Amino acid sequence: MMQGAIGMTFEKASARGLVYRRQDGSLLTYYDGILEHFTAALATAETAARHREAMLGDFLEFRRSAVREGEQGPVREYLLAPGDDPRKRNGSRGCS
Repeated sequence: MMQGAIGMTFEKASARGLVYRRQDGSLLTYYDGILEHFTAALATAETAARHREAMLGDFLEFRRSAVREGEQGPVREYLLAPGDDPRKRNGSRGCS
């Protein structure tokens, strides 16, 4: 996502095994979950392909606006020196 990719999460109920009985009595199977998730992934890819020109245009404008903002702001660049990891100072392991 840092380089302009699209990040998405699909949320889907899971059978947590092979079959799950819902409160309404219907059954959710592991196969159903796989099929629905796969169908959603294909629909997303198809929709992205269909709207690729608009998506690429949005991406280009986003990048151009970032350059414009960078040209106007006080910070021009950041330097991350090799071996200068504050998590490793004083024997600290930092957050993990």
